[in-house]
Amino acid sequence: MNSLSLQPDWLLTESGWRSHWQIDIRDGLIAGVGPARGGAQRLSGQALTPAFVNSHSHAFQRTIRGRTEFRHPDKPSDDFWSWRELMYRAAMRLNPDQLERVARLLYLEMAEAGITTVGEFHYQHHQPDGTRYANPDELALRLKAAADWAGIGLVLLRCAYGRSGFRVEPNPLQIRFLDGSWEEPCEALLRLQKAGLEVGMAPHSVRAVPLDWLPPLAAFARKHGLPLHMHVSEQVKEIEQCEAETGLRPVEYLAAQGILGPDFTAVHAIHLAENEVTALGSAHVCSCPTTERNLGDGIVPARLLRRAGTRFTFGTDSQCQIDPLEDARQLDYHLRLKEQQRAVLDDPPGTLESWLWDGLTVGGASSLMQPCGRLQVGLRADLLSFDLNHPTLVCDSENWLLAQLLWSAPRESITQVWRAGRPLLEGGRHPGREQAVESYRRVLAELEDG
Repeated sequence: MNSLSLQPDWLLTESGWRSHWQIDIRDGLIAGVGPARGGAQRLSGQALTPAFVNSHSHAFQRTIRGRTEFRHPDKPSDDFWSWRELMYRAAMRLNPDQLERVARLLYLEMAEAGITTVGEFHYQHHQPDGTRYANPDELALRLKAAADWAGIGLVLLRCAYGRSGFRVEPNPLQIRFLDGSWEEPCEALLRLQKAGLEVGMAPHSVRAVPLDWLPPLAAFARKHGLPLHMHVSEQVKEIEQCEAETGLRPVEYLAAQGILGPDFTAVHAIHLAENEVTALGSAHVCSCPTTERNLGDGIVPARLLRRAGTRFTFGTDSQCQIDPLEDARQLDYHLRLKEQQRAVLDDPPGTLESWLWDGLTVGGASSLMQPCGRLQVGLRADLLSFDLNHPTLVCDSENWLLAQLLWSAPRESITQVWRAGRPLLEGGRHPGREQAVESYRRVLAELEDG
């Protein structure tokens, strides 16, 4: 039996910060949380919290970081749709070995940022000409191998993708994504489960999935107890297409089809009518503020959704930045700019930091159906610690400690990350960093040469 006991200066429990407490870990699970009894590894000058969960990731998009930040001189505007064409071209180029090497560096970045579980919204399934690999799950398995190498957990959200859009001509750059029927992603999920992967169902979006696929895909997810994730209302054009096809806005249509529920995660959910906010109810919304501002998507109506009881989680999405705390901050900061008010999401007053922290931890765990997110007996021991002697985090009272971490902690203030009780870092760095960086550089050079 593997065991570990840790005693930090401060421990973030379900009832708040505790000093002179320890956490006991047995075989990767939390076995005890309580007053220090001695014999624990002392984490002097550190605060210990649950690790972060990243609910929405597209690994291959790491290769275009910093490479789309320009306006095309021949286009009146650059927006999501022009960026999407650049992203599709990147998706066409990676072979399985290159995808794995890209994902290694990406998942290493996540580990160093305190993320121990990622929901990989995976729609890059086939060869560049659309034919199946000898193993049709080749690319999904490569992502799993990369996560294992980095030491983080992966929930493979296998995407169902059937078309370019309602009355939209097929886009040849999407050919790697396309399934031939709704049964195909279901069969893939069963194979991946048999191969030992944790999985979820991900109909890409209303525009990319034929309408008659949605009910059986959702039914399959619920029959097998799987997370159900979907891009929802990220762009106004998506809403216009849905109204043209169904007479309803996307969330209205999903509600009418019985797709929404506590197991459903709406990724983005930016452009919502009042009745759609109400309809989402107890579902999850995965906000990706770094990507959403990078692409000019818009601002999620988080205050209205919070009041409606919707649970929040966060995702890195396009990988232009890996910093969960920054995403949590920006959820409120975007609304501050829009409404010219401070602490917009502090409703009821005094709950803002704890609510945002829950989105980074328990919200993500709930969205991906993972046994983590809290320092609670029986849950997986996914933890991270912060250096309280870092200049940005010097604090004179535990009353302000969570606020200091939420609003100020930089990535480099993270001293250690544990996944199932196993430490992932050495001196705040992943031990495979140099190897992953050099391997990623070779991928970029290969793509340039190609």
